[in-house]
Amino acid sequence: MEAPLLRGSALLFGGAAVGNIGHYLFQMYMSRNLGVEDFGALNSLLSLLALISIPSGTIFLVTARQVAEFGPRHDVTGAFFRATLAKVSVGVASLLFLSGVLSPHVGRFLRVPSPLPVLILAGVVAVTLITSAGLGVLQGLRKFLHLALNQGLAGLLRLAFGVVLVPYGLNGALMATLLSATVVWGISLVPLRKFMKGGGGYRIDLDLRAWAPVTGALSCFALLTNADLILVKHYFRPEMAGMYSAASVLGKALLLLPMSVAMALFPLVPGSSEVTSRRTAGMAVGLAVMGLGFGTAVFLLVPGPALGLVFGRAYSDAGEVLRWFGLAAPPYGLAYVLMHYHIARWRYKFLYPMVIACAAELALIGKFHGSLLQVARSFAGVGYGLLLGLWVAHLSRW
Repeated sequence: MEAPLLRGSALLFGGAAVGNIGHYLFQMYMSRNLGVEDFGALNSLLSLLALISIPSGTIFLVTARQVAEFGPRHDVTGAFFRATLAKVSVGVASLLFLSGVLSPHVGRFLRVPSPLPVLILAGVVAVTLITSAGLGVLQGLRKFLHLALNQGLAGLLRLAFGVVLVPYGLNGALMATLLSATVVWGISLVPLRKFMKGGGGYRIDLDLRAWAPVTGALSCFALLTNADLILVKHYFRPEMAGMYSAASVLGKALLLLPMSVAMALFPLVPGSSEVTSRRTAGMAVGLAVMGLGFGTAVFLLVPGPALGLVFGRAYSDAGEVLRWFGLAAPPYGLAYVLMHYHIARWRYKFLYPMVIACAAELALIGKFHGSLLQVARSFAGVGYGLLLGLWVAHLSRW
């Protein structure tokens, strides 16, 4: 298990690193060309994207889990992939219709002057849903190189489209996200061509028993790591929300390595013994700790210069907020690894501490939002409580 975990983590971290360089250059470019208010609106909408894209994460994980169980039976995998695509397409059509109805209301809540940004966002979700089934097949088959290529291209293409479309402001930035997602979807289909051909013989659908708990887990984590941005956009002036967005985007970049480790861990757990899987999970946690340590130290020691270097001097005043994000990243990163381990083992009682953490974060930020620092401290405190709850669940084998 050690070699696949290390190799998979290295490949996925490399792909994610390249992709995130593109994503962060995109953020840097937009922070300098959109202005503080539009930059804050962009990141609030992207946080909303993370929340409404939860079904795509569910499809990805459930698909990967089932394909990992199929093993080398490619005929079964192909039938499963085609059936999943058909069902997802129906969901996408429903989503687009619903978005057309709700977009004006969402725009008003986020203080966005037009429903068009929300509609573009719905297009991104639609493409992401379609893509998630194919990426889940690749992960289940341990095709980490293909996954890494998709991760890398997503960020680089988004940056390229962003540079071209930035004259169109907020809508242009969101269109860059939509176009890059569409191109990546097309590229992801190349290694899946053989699974798209064929007829009957098998009828295998997504395991709906896993749908609700996996959706619950992803919903909780997405809410925990994005609700602060959405609430800040609602409670604070646009320029303050823009400052917080910069600190949040940079601080949460520390989650990159633990997320890569979790993706590599996930297909290694199904089918392995309890002892082997727990040993592999322990290695994954160790890798995540090593990756988180350096970034946390940087943000604790020089938060202001780090923000100024990435986003420009206009954002340096949010350095103290970034320091708290540096403290918050380790518990959220380790929680992400443990969450994936439990999902891969089909164990779901870990959801209890996640639900409690979500309620605590919403309540704390709703009560204490007198300053950006209060929000960041609430975010960090909830993270440590969450990690404690998940670690108890892990040790007790819930």
